[in-house]
Amino acid sequence: MKDLVIIGAGGFGREVAEYVRVINEETPTWNFLGFIDDDKAETPEGYKILGNLDYLLGLKEKPYFAIAIANSVAREKIANRCLEAQMQAATIIHPTTLIGPNCEIGEGCIICRNCHLTTNVKIGKFNIINGRCSIGHDAVMGDYCSMMTSALIGGETNIGNHNYFGLRCTMINLIDTCDHCTFGACACIVKDTTEPGTYVGVPAKKIKPWLGNE
Repeated sequence: MKDLVIIGAGGFGREVAEYVRVINEETPTWNFLGFIDDDKAETPEGYKILGNLDYLLGLKEKPYFAIAIANSVAREKIANRCLEAQMQAATIIHPTTLIGPNCEIGEGCIICRNCHLTTNVKIGKFNIINGRCSIGHDAVMGDYCSMMTSALIGGETNIGNHNYFGLRCTMINLIDTCDHCTFGACACIVKDTTEPGTYVGVPAKKIKPWLGNE
């Protein structure tokens, strides 16, 4: 069993801890040590808060790490610090998720319950894919993206880095997006995006520029 810490003890971090428990029931894989968090002293489930990021980076024997933080800019900064300290990123995939043939999943990704990657899907590193999401055939996703629950991405799409797909967001096939796009809940993306920013509605339209912190 490999020692593991989860960075971020909020609601999503606690969900990931439950996924780790389920994974271990099927195949003993992770020895979950506890959470790394700046603010919290405890969780409702009674999980340990071991300390902050500086505490983690100062350990002589460093565990695997998973980052359960939605803000992709913060996630990248934390990942870079951990990797610079020669730590190894854990990839957490819930056992109910279906991964088709010839799919590639980068380091540090978290894929939640009942997701589906169909065939020849390539996703980069440190992406978060929440429950009941689907990614179609031949899609390519960059790094540090987030898909909220029930978001759907069509086939042969090309998604930039730091894209955020809100609840039940839908992207049709053959769409390209640039980096740093946020798509609001239930948005429907039907054409390429070439400018970072926030897009909402059906069809999705840009309502504000990227602010540099998301």
